[in-house]
Amino acid sequence: MLPHAARSFSPAIAVLPSRLARPLAAAYLWCRALDTTEDLSPDGETRRAGFAACVEAAAGCGELRLPRSQLVQDDRDRAHWLIVEKAPLLSAFTAGLRADSRLRIAELVRGMAEGMELAAERRAASGGVLASGTPREEYCRAVLAAPLVYAEAELRAQNGDPAMDDARRRLAMAAGEIIQLANVCRDVEKDLRRRTAYDEVLRPYLDAGVAPAEVVAEVRTKILRRVAALGPVIEPYFGGLPLKGRPGARAAAAVMCGATASFYGKANRRLPTPVLAPTRTRGRGGLAFDALRAACSLSGAKAVFSRAAAGFVAASLDVRPGPVECRTL
Repeated sequence: MLPHAARSFSPAIAVLPSRLARPLAAAYLWCRALDTTEDLSPDGETRRAGFAACVEAAAGCGELRLPRSQLVQDDRDRAHWLIVEKAPLLSAFTAGLRADSRLRIAELVRGMAEGMELAAERRAASGGVLASGTPREEYCRAVLAAPLVYAEAELRAQNGDPAMDDARRRLAMAAGEIIQLANVCRDVEKDLRRRTAYDEVLRPYLDAGVAPAEVVAEVRTKILRRVAALGPVIEPYFGGLPLKGRPGARAAAAVMCGATASFYGKANRRLPTPVLAPTRTRGRGGLAFDALRAACSLSGAKAVFSRAAAGFVAASLDVRPGPVECRTL
């Protein structure tokens, strides 16, 4: 299921050694099941019940409940729906993992469910909009920073490394927001059809479920401004992972870093006025080469991270935001 559920994450997970790839794959699919439950739930009561069932199932204590399938919009939704439908297989797979890995997955899913429910309540209270700024930042960090923290904790636990300190967690929060904002940026139109928005300028278009192209471009411009503000964390975050002697982990980090930079490069070129400095997009072949280079040596991995970090730099001082505060949830 993983390649159908995670186009960016699945190549990164696939190059990891099995003992690390298996828990990360299970963790991602449980998180995807949470997200699908939110996307396809027709009301708050159904969503809350679905979240609770997902938390219990990830902890090995229950079964997922299927949301209503009529909210499925496209093939991507259908693939995500299948994860929820086949959750007993995911439960059986998870049951075969190490006990400490299962515990970390259960804690991850519980924390994400709490963050997603808080964001959903805020959207409901504000008429469907989770405004940019602190509310959206906290949502992004709860939804993807938590998995980044989990992945690094899993890597450290399996190799006997020291636990993450507060500085590493803050870097993970900021890097996680960058990666999650790629999903927000990609799905502006799709979210709007679900009567959900992550920017106040979209509020007048919630009822219609569609916004003019220039308004959508404005939203994406603001997202890329935020990405430029956070961009300086990319190189220290990926470069600070415990990667010495771990070629698979280096390759996975290179794929994740490069794929994210590539997405933003494409989004940037579609804007009327580009926000980020132009860089050459890495296609699949380029990402595969980067993964191989990173796997071969730690210095190669750091060179890949450095080149990818150039894709998160503002095009000019006119669009460069001020300093960013990295809050811990």
